[in-house]
Amino acid sequence: MHIDVDPASISKTVHADVPIVGDVKTVLNQISSVLDEIDLRSNEELQAWWSQIEKWRGRHCLSYQRKPDMIRPQTVIETVYRLSKGRDPIVTTDVGQHQMFTAQYFKFDKPRRLITSGGLGTMGFGVPAAVGVQKALPDRTVITFTGDGSFQMCFQELALAAKYRMPLKIFILDNSVLGMVRQFQTVFYHHRYAGTNLDFNPDFLKIAEAYGALGIRVKREAELEDAITKALNEKDRPTIVDVITDTNAIVLPWQRADGSMVEMILDEEK
Repeated sequence: MHIDVDPASISKTVHADVPIVGDVKTVLNQISSVLDEIDLRSNEELQAWWSQIEKWRGRHCLSYQRKPDMIRPQTVIETVYRLSKGRDPIVTTDVGQHQMFTAQYFKFDKPRRLITSGGLGTMGFGVPAAVGVQKALPDRTVITFTGDGSFQMCFQELALAAKYRMPLKIFILDNSVLGMVRQFQTVFYHHRYAGTNLDFNPDFLKIAEAYGALGIRVKREAELEDAITKALNEKDRPTIVDVITDTNAIVLPWQRADGSMVEMILDEEK
């Protein structure tokens, strides 16, 4: 369904099965009135749709296998969530796989706790967004999840964070690639990689040192909890935790850009 006050905009980007020209407030009120008159519980098509949803849920597609020789990005998100839960943190993200992993594995249960650019693709959003949040709410715990690609877009904002002694907690899921683009190349382009390997990343700990921030590198899962706890307890300066993660991790479930919901890739079997 596409509701738009401008008829010229209907189906301009995405084909609309049900085009409706009108003011969105008026139209939604009309739709709400119609729905109130319908007994949705007896709707066979709706019940069939819910049955399909339950089948998808039954696949447990958010489960993943840990690897003994590397850190899975999902583990990083889950561990930060568990250790920071009592602090009621506000989380910002950049754009990429880490953004999607954050939405899936950081169990937000209150509004205004996730600051992200959604589908706008703004790599570099996370750190300056965190600076803004920390400035507005100086007593709150502010966490950023970023990738080694996204972090390099706007890490110069660390100068402002360090100047004002903002205790930002920045976790780099460092997989040495542009993860989301590489995922497309893996799945849809049969492992033909181009322009996604970050072979010459800088030393992020030296960047932290240059800005007067605390830098911590984590290479083994056994080191993860201590590093996160140290970052959470730092009160006078930004902390960068560079976590070396699995290069080949895939975000699932996943919907291809030109596909429908029923074509969703739920797990690595498809």
